[in-house]
Amino acid sequence: MQIEYVTHASLSLRSRGITILTDPFYFFDEIAGAFLRHFPPRHINADTFGRLDYVYSSHIHLDHSHPETLEVLKNKIGTVLLPGKRPSLERRYRELGLNDIILLENGKPQALRNGIEVTSYWSDAVDSALVVRMDGITVLHQNDCVLDTDTLKEVAKRYAIDYAFVWYTSSQSLSPLLLPRSEAELDRLAQTREDANFLRQVECIDILKPKVVIPYSMTMTYVNADQIWLNGIGRLTPVTFKERLGALRPEQRCTVVQPGDIIDTESDAVQRYRDTNLWGSDLRSYLDNIAEYVRNDPSVDPKFVCGDLEAVDAQVHAHFRKRFETPFAQHLEGQFVALTLRGDAGERSYWIDTQGKKLITDPYEASHRGNPILKVTMPVIAFLWLISKKWDPFHILFCRRIEFDFGYPLSMAPNDETLLYIYSLVSIVDYNLQLEPSEVTRLLAASRIQNVASRAMAASGG
Repeated sequence: MQIEYVTHASLSLRSRGITILTDPFYFFDEIAGAFLRHFPPRHINADTFGRLDYVYSSHIHLDHSHPETLEVLKNKIGTVLLPGKRPSLERRYRELGLNDIILLENGKPQALRNGIEVTSYWSDAVDSALVVRMDGITVLHQNDCVLDTDTLKEVAKRYAIDYAFVWYTSSQSLSPLLLPRSEAELDRLAQTREDANFLRQVECIDILKPKVVIPYSMTMTYVNADQIWLNGIGRLTPVTFKERLGALRPEQRCTVVQPGDIIDTESDAVQRYRDTNLWGSDLRSYLDNIAEYVRNDPSVDPKFVCGDLEAVDAQVHAHFRKRFETPFAQHLEGQFVALTLRGDAGERSYWIDTQGKKLITDPYEASHRGNPILKVTMPVIAFLWLISKKWDPFHILFCRRIEFDFGYPLSMAPNDETLLYIYSLVSIVDYNLQLEPSEVTRLLAASRIQNVASRAMAASGG
């Protein structure tokens, strides 16, 4: 069998004329392409893989079931494998005309052609992992799934894992990098998150006891010159993950691969896609390699284009005329919110009076309304992306160019504060709420948020 690390969380497993492809995500759309690339890079097109007998998506997130990528590949795809009880994920494939679908049951092996067996495991309603048995070799495709301890023990009891592809970094998390904190504080919070993620991965490895660990599942990379630093804040790379794992578990074999590398399981050797290790020897050299790539690749625009303030003004007013027809989120209703749009030549502020259902553009009038409960700053183009519903608020926040500032002190855990800002942005752009109802209830029931809203209303005379 050959196992190719395609890119990000995508693997291609091939044997005896059968190919299984996991989590396709290769071709950035116009929005993501303005600030992201896959790094280390490789060229992929519709013919890269040939016939795809089976395609598996672990969950609904765009970087694991990317519609634009599936549109390019759909004529090559035979049967789709999906974790069961995820109607939105199944619908994504059917809307593309891919109707030959096998829904996998949690923990139940599914026999495929040529003696291949796949088993999907999950511990929550969103993500899943996949175990593949092919040619007497067992492979774990973890992507960024977090399996609980009991499920991991179930996997370990049933399978002797030969190759475990594991999640090496938590850097795709929205918390804490969109919080209003100093760079030093963000680095501390991100480092704490990364350390916890690493120790959790060590626990997974200890339970599964794989012959070989391969760190993967994150190649999304910021390429605008002013954001390259975001690729490194508080972060492990596959190389530093291997070093840290080696210090704790020196007996555990760990192999670093780059996109395009192929593991031949018969010889247990890696066929390298390139001679140069673009992961670098440490975090500094990894960031230097990204910067060099940005300088030399003509497809990358090192400068982010924010947009034209004058051209968007009428759309802002039209959006809020419609938006005021329905209520805002509980913590914003009856409040005063400041929205600042940043253009290529300056910025402009709009004040949202959710009580009077009015958009204020006069700074003098706004100054008499008191301190806004929330200030949101974003590029013009991000606002247009949001109101056009081309990208939802959860995904657009990964552009890392939307800033939040709550007008009153918050004493919240970073994850809760992140959710508060997400929920606020969802409300401002009038999207159907995408947080789990139980999570919204828990968040808004917290007295610290209710008290903030009460104080804000009192201060504004509400």
